[in-house]
Amino acid sequence: MRISLVVPTFNKLPRLKLMIKSIENQTYADFNVIFIDDGSTDGTGDYIKNKKFDFHYSYYYQNNSGRSAARNLGIAKSDCEYIIFSDDDLILHPCFIEEHAKIEGKNRCISHGKIFELPFMKYFKDPAHPEINNPFRSYDNLKMMGLNEDDITLNFEEKIDKRKKTSSLETLIQEIHATKTGLCNWIAFTGGNVCVPRSWLLAAGGYDEKFALNWGCEDMELGYRFFLENKLFVYNENAINYHMTHIRANYKNEHVLSSQYFFNKHNNPLVLKFHEFAIGKLSREDFIKEALLV
Repeated sequence: MRISLVVPTFNKLPRLKLMIKSIENQTYADFNVIFIDDGSTDGTGDYIKNKKFDFHYSYYYQNNSGRSAARNLGIAKSDCEYIIFSDDDLILHPCFIEEHAKIEGKNRCISHGKIFELPFMKYFKDPAHPEINNPFRSYDNLKMMGLNEDDITLNFEEKIDKRKKTSSLETLIQEIHATKTGLCNWIAFTGGNVCVPRSWLLAAGGYDEKFALNWGCEDMELGYRFFLENKLFVYNENAINYHMTHIRANYKNEHVLSSQYFFNKHNNPLVLKFHEFAIGKLSREDFIKEALLV
């Protein structure tokens, strides 16, 4: 089974370097990586073009157009049967691609892999050189939490796996899946960890590029279209990656715009309820109650 890993990236080179090292450590062999540089100005292009990595890969540059356009370019450039989407700030477990392949080998489906958070990473611009100015935290303690490429290979369990946390969103996805109602499986279509048959992506027309540069919802909106087609969604606990958290400015305002566009397109009130959950105005329990009432 041939798989493309599509990675859109924008000005996150220090985190991307760690992700690339985790790609080199994959147990699965029959894959390629498609890097889509969405207008980076931090040396990402030079780094990828001048390095030699231990896997098959290609690099494409586009003017800054947003995640939807970047992922669509990745879909177009792939010639594989399946595509995994992951972001440039996620470290892959060594069995990440293998576990997605196992699930797809049983049933063609949308395989959502489990995303853990590394919350201490938000203090670092560059995890490999952890320098911060925060009077509320001990610099020495934080420095010990830094990550470099050697840690990905030699200290994975101690430096990454033992420090993971489960986000509220990931817990919600698990709980929705556990209801076995299928009422809003679309929230599991997260661009950071999902595997899909490429033919399904092409038939659906890919990601909606009208989301443009705003943060949020462009992935779930595509998942919603698959949900309307009654596609099979599977929660894949073993296809794990780890989010290197970071400060995101203005995300609430951007999520308002994205959610409103999503709602206007499909007229499902759960979209607006999900927005309330995403910005902390609605609990997981209340969102699930709303979902079960639809």
